[in-house]
Amino acid sequence: MSGAKLHRAKLHRAKLNGAKLIDADYVDADLTGAKLIRAKMIRAKLIRSDLTGAKLIKADLTGAKLNGAKLIRTNLVGADLTNADLTGADLTGANLISADLTDANLTNANLTDANLTGSILTDTDLTGAKLTGARFEGADLSYSNLTSTNLIGANFEGAHLRDTAMTCADLTGAHFEDATLRDADMTNADLTGAHFEDATLRDTDMTDADLTGAHFEDATLYDTDIPDDNIEEQ
Repeated sequence: MSGAKLHRAKLHRAKLNGAKLIDADYVDADLTGAKLIRAKMIRAKLIRSDLTGAKLIKADLTGAKLNGAKLIRTNLVGADLTNADLTGADLTGANLISADLTDANLTNANLTDANLTGSILTDTDLTGAKLTGARFEGADLSYSNLTSTNLIGANFEGAHLRDTAMTCADLTGAHFEDATLRDADMTNADLTGAHFEDATLRDTDMTDADLTGAHFEDATLYDTDIPDDNIEEQ
């Protein structure tokens, strides 16, 4: 089915495990509940498609176009989304454990309560994304862009954030325990009540960040300037 043109196709609960759908056109298609485990969907066009509840475990979506797609509660465990375009996509509650999102575009995407534990997000653009309650434990977010994102209550425990841009991000109550932040940019970020216990911060810029009630117990700081007038008393 490589190169197939299936505009607005009705494929609800279709079984396409292992299918080769390279360069296929599924614009506006209904793929709700579809099974696409290990499917080859390289450069597939899934713009505005509905993949709610679909299973794309270890699917290859390299370079896929998923602009405005619905991936609500979609299972993308171990999926390859390298260079994928997910601009404005809805990934609320999606399971992206161990997924590869290197160089992916998630600008203005909704990842509320998404699980990205152990995922790779290097050079990923998440500008303006909604990430409230998202989980990034052990994830690699090096060189990613999280400028002006909503990360209230997000979990970055054990994550790697090297040269990560988080300028003006809302990180109220976010968790960075055991995380490694190197050359990260958190200028003007809201870090009210954030947790950095046991974290390692090297050359991290927190200029004009709001650190009211933030916790840094047992954190290791190298060349990191933290205004101490609004940090939780240790």
